[in-house]
Amino acid sequence: MPVVSSCCRVCSKLFDSHDCLLKCDQCFFFVHKNCSKLSAEELKCLASANRSLKFYCEDCDVGRLSKGFDRHINHSIELTESVAEDSDVHKIKTSFVDPIDLFSQWYNEHMAVNVNVTSAKAFSLATISKTGKVSCRSLILRRLDKDGFVMMTDGRSSKSKELAENPVASMVFLWLGKTTSNDNQTRQVRIEGVVNKLSTDNMQELYDIEPLFCKIRAQICEQGQPVEWNRLKRDHDLLLNKVINENIPLPKPDHVVAYKLVPNVMEFYETTGMKIADRLLFVKDDAFWRSKRLAA
Repeated sequence: MPVVSSCCRVCSKLFDSHDCLLKCDQCFFFVHKNCSKLSAEELKCLASANRSLKFYCEDCDVGRLSKGFDRHINHSIELTESVAEDSDVHKIKTSFVDPIDLFSQWYNEHMAVNVNVTSAKAFSLATISKTGKVSCRSLILRRLDKDGFVMMTDGRSSKSKELAENPVASMVFLWLGKTTSNDNQTRQVRIEGVVNKLSTDNMQELYDIEPLFCKIRAQICEQGQPVEWNRLKRDHDLLLNKVINENIPLPKPDHVVAYKLVPNVMEFYETTGMKIADRLLFVKDDAFWRSKRLAA
């Protein structure tokens, strides 16, 4: 723990409530501003939110010089590197006419640096009930088709009930990463469209490649319903033992369903570094996509 002084490091006088103080960035002792021997410009810099100076009391500054620090300004100031603010306008560069092709490019680039990270496939899905109540939750993209985005869930869940009542939805993907030049990069894709329920034949392979815990969950959990934890744990352990010791299969239950969101609106947002973002909006008009830029 640093020691907080009750008297000035220079004049040794006790502080009172009216004193203006500076704290040494090395020993954490305080000195009166008048005892610091700083210029008005230097004091203004130290008081600013974007200070580019560090303050050292005389004892600490002498010690620093003895250890090879050769920068000594006005007895107590070391000039540090200030971060210059920057600004520019970003531009999304693409020649794709079909926005799913642009999504596929961004998605593949994101997954290339997040190999075997399931959460990297996550997106937010918003649905709306027949009474107009909006709900949002996170899901995993199970498959990207040429005509849409495939997800899998419990057919008894609230989202399934809302999709049955109102088969439209919106999804958002958010990817934060780095460019090849190590600049911060933000990409977001917002998608709106009609949601269609898939046949079992069109989604069976998605269930087949599910990890064991997901298949057990499908057998013992009714998504969104109240549950008693000890009972759930007991049911899980019993089924797990049967799978391990008796090699019993875990076929897909009828309530495990899949949906495909077929987009009619797709919006791409991208920026890098300290730049104003660019947005591209694609809207489907009959069989054709039309695009335009939007202000960030």
